Amino acid sequence: MGAVSVILLFIFLVVALVLLLVYMAIYDAQKIGEIFRESRVISSYYEIWGGGSIAGRCTVLMIASGAVLGSRIHIARGDMLPSELDLLPERILMRMRCAAGLAFISCSLIVGLFICGKFIK
Repeated sequence: MGAVSVILLFIFLVVALVLLLVYMAIYDAQKIGEIFRESRVISSYYEIWGGGSIAGRCTVLMIASGAVLGSRIHIARGDMLPSELDLLPERILMRMRCAAGLAFISCSLIVGLFICGKFIK
Protein backbone atom coordinates (compact mmCIF):
# COMPACT_ATOMS: atom_id res chain seq x y z
CA MET A 1 0.00 0.00 0.00
CA GLY A 2 1.56 3.26 -1.13
CA ALA A 3 1.78 6.46 0.83
CA VAL A 4 -0.89 8.10 -1.34
CA SER A 5 -3.43 5.38 -0.62
CA VAL A 6 -2.64 5.55 3.10
CA ILE A 7 -3.20 9.30 3.04
CA LEU A 8 -6.50 8.82 1.18
CA LEU A 9 -7.53 6.21 3.74
CA PHE A 10 -6.62 8.66 6.51
CA ILE A 11 -8.73 11.39 4.89
CA PHE A 12 -11.67 9.00 4.53
CA LEU A 13 -11.41 7.94 8.19
CA VAL A 14 -11.19 11.53 9.41
CA VAL A 15 -14.22 12.57 7.33
CA ALA A 16 -16.16 9.58 8.69
CA LEU A 17 -15.11 10.52 12.24
CA VAL A 18 -16.16 14.14 11.79
CA LEU A 19 -19.53 13.16 10.33
CA LEU A 20 -20.13 10.70 13.18
CA LEU A 21 -19.18 13.30 15.79
CA VAL A 22 -21.43 15.95 14.22
CA TYR A 23 -24.31 13.47 14.21
CA MET A 24 -23.64 12.65 17.86
CA ALA A 25 -23.32 16.35 18.75
CA ILE A 26 -26.74 17.01 17.27
CA TYR A 27 -28.61 13.95 18.54
CA ASP A 28 -26.70 12.42 21.48
CA ALA A 29 -24.86 15.20 23.36
CA GLN A 30 -27.86 16.29 25.42
CA LYS A 31 -28.69 12.71 26.44
CA ILE A 32 -25.07 12.05 27.47
CA GLY A 33 -25.08 15.24 29.54
CA GLU A 34 -28.30 14.17 31.26
CA ILE A 35 -27.02 10.68 32.02
CA PHE A 36 -23.60 11.61 33.42
CA ARG A 37 -24.58 14.47 35.74
CA GLU A 38 -22.80 13.01 38.78
CA SER A 39 -19.75 11.67 36.95
CA ARG A 40 -17.06 14.32 37.38
CA VAL A 41 -14.93 13.13 34.50
CA ILE A 42 -17.70 13.95 32.01
CA SER A 43 -19.88 16.53 33.76
CA SER A 44 -16.99 18.94 34.38
CA TYR A 45 -16.34 19.18 30.63
CA TYR A 46 -20.01 19.08 29.72
CA GLU A 47 -20.74 22.13 31.89
CA ILE A 48 -18.14 24.12 29.96
CA TRP A 49 -18.65 22.96 26.36
CA GLY A 50 -21.76 20.77 26.31
CA GLY A 51 -24.28 23.45 25.45
CA GLY A 52 -22.10 25.40 23.07
CA SER A 53 -21.11 25.04 19.47
CA ILE A 54 -20.94 21.83 17.47
CA ALA A 55 -17.14 21.85 17.85
CA GLY A 56 -17.43 22.19 21.62
CA ARG A 57 -19.93 19.35 21.83
CA CYS A 58 -17.69 17.19 19.61
CA THR A 59 -14.83 17.82 22.04
CA VAL A 60 -16.98 16.76 24.98
CA LEU A 61 -18.14 13.68 23.08
CA MET A 62 -14.58 12.53 22.41
CA ILE A 63 -13.71 13.06 26.09
CA ALA A 64 -16.85 11.18 27.11
CA SER A 65 -16.05 8.37 24.66
CA GLY A 66 -12.63 7.93 26.18
CA ALA A 67 -14.06 8.02 29.69
CA VAL A 68 -16.76 5.48 28.89
CA LEU A 69 -14.33 3.12 27.15
CA GLY A 70 -11.91 3.40 30.07
CA SER A 71 -14.70 3.31 32.61
CA ARG A 72 -13.05 0.80 34.97
CA ILE A 73 -10.33 3.30 35.81
CA HIS A 74 -12.79 6.16 36.33
CA ILE A 75 -15.14 4.03 38.42
CA ALA A 76 -12.24 2.86 40.60
CA ARG A 77 -11.15 6.48 41.15
CA GLY A 78 -14.71 7.53 41.98
CA ASP A 79 -14.96 9.87 38.99
CA MET A 80 -17.78 7.89 37.33
CA LEU A 81 -20.78 6.10 38.74
CA PRO A 82 -21.51 2.61 37.41
CA SER A 83 -25.25 3.28 37.74
CA GLU A 84 -24.96 6.14 35.23
CA LEU A 85 -22.96 3.98 32.85
CA ASP A 86 -25.77 1.40 32.94
CA LEU A 87 -28.24 4.09 31.79
CA LEU A 88 -26.31 4.75 28.58
CA PRO A 89 -28.29 3.38 25.61
CA GLU A 90 -26.50 0.69 23.60
CA ARG A 91 -26.83 2.64 20.32
CA ILE A 92 -25.03 5.66 21.81
CA LEU A 93 -22.37 3.39 23.31
CA MET A 94 -21.81 1.80 19.90
CA ARG A 95 -21.39 5.23 18.27
CA MET A 96 -18.93 6.21 21.00
CA ARG A 97 -16.92 3.05 20.37
CA CYS A 98 -16.90 3.70 16.62
CA ALA A 99 -15.74 7.30 17.12
CA ALA A 100 -12.93 6.23 19.44
CA GLY A 101 -11.91 3.48 17.04
CA LEU A 102 -11.85 5.82 14.05
CA ALA A 103 -9.75 8.32 16.00
CA PHE A 104 -7.32 5.61 17.12
CA ILE A 105 -6.90 4.16 13.62
CA SER A 106 -6.45 7.63 12.10
CA CYS A 107 -3.78 8.58 14.61
CA SER A 108 -2.05 5.22 14.11
CA LEU A 109 -1.93 5.77 10.36
CA ILE A 110 -0.36 9.20 10.75
CA VAL A 111 2.20 7.93 13.26
CA GLY A 112 2.97 5.05 10.89
CA LEU A 113 3.48 7.46 8.00
CA PHE A 114 5.83 9.62 10.06
CA ILE A 115 7.83 6.59 11.19
CA CYS A 116 8.07 5.22 7.65
CA GLY A 117 8.99 8.64 6.32
CA LYS A 118 11.64 9.06 8.98
CA PHE A 119 13.35 5.72 8.41
CA ILE A 120 12.73 5.15 4.70
CA LYS A 121 14.40 7.87 2.66
